[in-house]
Amino acid sequence: MALELAKGSAERTSQSALAAFEREWLASFEAEHRAAQARESALHVQTARVVADVADAAQRVIDGLEREGADALANAELHREERRAIALASPGGRLWLAREAASRLHFRSVTLDANDARVPSPFDLDALQRQLLGASIEPDAEAPRR
Repeated sequence: MALELAKGSAERTSQSALAAFEREWLASFEAEHRAAQARESALHVQTARVVADVADAAQRVIDGLEREGADALANAELHREERRAIALASPGGRLWLAREAASRLHFRSVTLDANDARVPSPFDLDALQRQLLGASIEPDAEAPRR
């Protein structure tokens, strides 16, 4: 019987020790689990910050490129207008403008008096040009004379 008592006492002691070990292990596990959850939460916050920073940086790059593109378009338009003004100021440009203006004129009828010395011959285009466009427009010096 003493052996059985000792055996029962040993079992209770080992069960008690086992229960204490399980409690310690469970407490340790729960503490590690909470710490892991805290690290995971911190990583989520950090990831959100990095994503926001990258998005902000990308938006700044996009905004800068849009500004550069708008500036390039404005410069191209200015350059185009300058070149157009230079071209229209040339003798050929003035002639083109005169032709465009003349193409928009609409007369119901035109009567030329062939007996009037002031009326140029329809076959003398330079004289007709001077008559219609004014005497200030002279043929180009470089243009061959007829």
